[in-house]
Amino acid sequence: MNRLTTMLFLMLALSASPFSQAFAQSDPNSAGLAFNRNSAALNNAFHEAKLRGKGSGLELVDDQKLLIMALFDRHQAIIREAKEDESPESRERLFQKTEELEKELTSKILLPHQVKFLNAKVFSQFLKGYQGSVLNAILVYYKDQLGISTSQKSKLDILQKDISKKVDEAREKFRLEMEKIANEAQEGMDAVFTENQRLQLQELRGEAK
Repeated sequence: MNRLTTMLFLMLALSASPFSQAFAQSDPNSAGLAFNRNSAALNNAFHEAKLRGKGSGLELVDDQKLLIMALFDRHQAIIREAKEDESPESRERLFQKTEELEKELTSKILLPHQVKFLNAKVFSQFLKGYQGSVLNAILVYYKDQLGISTSQKSKLDILQKDISKKVDEAREKFRLEMEKIANEAQEGMDAVFTENQRLQLQELRGEAK
């Protein structure tokens, strides 16, 4: 499976699950990351348009829903076209057309407060993909959008490494603490249970020799 096919396959999966970290990693350049953001916005709007009643956080009216559905159909057609022609030129057209559709969505269909809601929802999904790390989400998806300078990028990279190290240390400390608590719990149960009960418990756990 080549790079474009992989990207398109993951894009189709995105319609069911708006965020995919694997998809982001499949195309780590600026255009590809912008494509991820734009696609996530389009897919989220589409899913909101399918909701009925109070389920939609965007609070779309019927006319907006129809426009979004039509927009999503156009996006799917662009994806199918790119899948048939896996050339670099087709790839660039896919990126460009997706960006144009996202702009149409946010400038012509949605109201300003709806755009804010949609952007916040997309960002929260990227955060979820990076285990809640605002720093990672910014460095991967929003570096260009926020206009982060080279100097800022260098400082953020250093900060990211420092934070990652501390997170790893905290996870290891937590793992050891949980292991200690689990051992204490096991020792406590062993002290209460009879030998026969301990053997039965081992069988239930698949630990019997």
